[in-house]
Amino acid sequence: MGRAAEAVERLRELASTTTGLLVLVFAAHAEALVRHDPAGLAEVASRFEEAGFLLHAAEAAAESGDRVLFGQLIGACEGARTPALARTSLVPLTQREREVAVLAARGLTNRRIAESLVILVRTVDNHLSHAYAKLGIATRGELVPLFADDLAGRG
Repeated sequence: MGRAAEAVERLRELASTTTGLLVLVFAAHAEALVRHDPAGLAEVASRFEEAGFLLHAAEAAAESGDRVLFGQLIGACEGARTPALARTSLVPLTQREREVAVLAARGLTNRRIAESLVILVRTVDNHLSHAYAKLGIATRGELVPLFADDLAGRG
């Protein structure tokens, strides 16, 4: 979607004449980009994800600035490089950082996390520190809303 402003009108026309889901989502993507609408881009990312287009979903999530959504989606596209992904300043959590963050959000102490993952407490500290920096947060409590789906068993 490198030139969304040029494509948005044509995508709107196509969306009005088709019943296919993908054209509708591409049109919504272009419109959200043109409007500079982070919430709209996050919604587009979710719609792409539901349709199984994970790379498109990761790009829309990156454009939305939603660090958690981007982190969840980019893991499924490991190694992918696109212009939209190259422009993002978001850095996804590693699998281990995510695993530690979810356990911390569940209320486990660093010692309990270390025991369950068979790693050192210092390593848990480091993973949490890196996750906080990548997510732009400062406390353990801020992890809970970011990983609500994981805590509810949906992630």
